[in-house]
Amino acid sequence: MHKPLGVILLALLNIFGGALFAISGAATVLIGEPMYIGVMGNAQKMTYISSFVGVATLIFGLLGMAIGYGLWRLREWARLVYLIILAIGILFSFMMLIYGNKGYGGYIVIYSIIAWYLTRPHVKESFS
Repeated sequence: MHKPLGVILLALLNIFGGALFAISGAATVLIGEPMYIGVMGNAQKMTYISSFVGVATLIFGLLGMAIGYGLWRLREWARLVYLIILAIGILFSFMMLIYGNKGYGGYIVIYSIIAWYLTRPHVKESFS
């Protein structure tokens, strides 16, 4: 089956972006505790926060890599999960825009274009 160029690009972006997130999350978990030794007062609290953020970043990175791999292999589940994540991103960006963060308008446009692309008949047909 022929892979559309846009799907290839989205797959690679998700794989490499997810890998960077996973590396960042793992580094935060592994290095997070020593970072806060010199912090006065709440060093233990900061260590827990750092570990939580690191684990969450690692999980999101692995999810991004899995979606990228699924897109690369033209798996329908990957397209559907990606569309759900894009919808959540659009809703979140819209809420941030309402609260005055004008920079989120660009995210709405980008996420909408990607969602539109993934629902085009020729792209959707590639996943079946």
